Amino acid sequence: MDRAVRIASLWNWLPTFRAVAEQEHVTRAAEQLGVSPSAVSRMVSLLEDDIGQPLFHRVGRSIQLNAAGRHLLSGVRNAMRTVDESLAVLADRQYVGPVRIACEEPIRRALVMPTLARLRKEHPSLVPELRSVAGADVPAALLQGDLDVAFCRASPSREHLTVHRLGTLEGAVYAGPGHPLRGAKKCRVTEVLEHPFVTVEGRPAGWPGAYRRQTAAIAGDLDVAAELAAAGPLLVALPVVVAERHQAAGADLWQVPLSGVMQPVEHHAVCREQLELPGRAESVIAAVSEGFGALTGAKVTA
Repeated sequence: MDRAVRIASLWNWLPTFRAVAEQEHVTRAAEQLGVSPSAVSRMVSLLEDDIGQPLFHRVGRSIQLNAAGRHLLSGVRNAMRTVDESLAVLADRQYVGPVRIACEEPIRRALVMPTLARLRKEHPSLVPELRSVAGADVPAALLQGDLDVAFCRASPSREHLTVHRLGTLEGAVYAGPGHPLRGAKKCRVTEVLEHPFVTVEGRPAGWPGAYRRQTAAIAGDLDVAAELAAAGPLLVALPVVVAERHQAAGADLWQVPLSGVMQPVEHHAVCREQLELPGRAESVIAAVSEGFGALTGAKVTA
């Protein structure tokens, strides 16, 4: 059979297969597609019959991809993405439509949001969608198309994902007004550890785990931590870009002269593997990378 005819014979079943493969649940896939579960089951069965082998492990009501199914899913995702990117180029839509972004602090406020504002001004039809996705869920969200790009500290190692290293951000320790360390010419880590900190759970900002700090308050994010420290005699470890933003807004944060303790924190941009054509995700990454380079002197690397 001619290859084009062969592909055409099963093309209409592939979106249903992808929905079932990603949901691993026939009923949820049917709800996503707006059809009945029996219709979904029948289309998957027809596809398996046409291919000549099963694509799922079925145990009771559970349905999971087997090795053949995982291989086909990868091809279906790439095919759909290539068509979408080709249509975007034909319609001159590289900066048109939604781009789904997950981003961690501190670069969300320091770089990503200003970059998106500039891109929106230059390309009014671009629609950035900032989403909250837990770090562990980012790879699956990217592969499924729920995200187009993620800016994060972790560097996930997954097939069909491309990781761009943006560079590192430096951190420092800051003291609020009235703190006894303010004005010191030089501080040792032992001196700093005598005083309580505002900490941010899960966000070390470069503070090494080997040094146990006294915790006076726990903040939900870096900006709240900066505000708490600036409101009283407390210490806080912050990325320099966060502290400088608060200082520019009038916050009384004084950088403690502590050297050789804070560790630079790497940041990355992650997207699906680029196929033949650059898409909106790559355009956003390039723009954010340019901003990161201007801020730190870094160059983006894949």
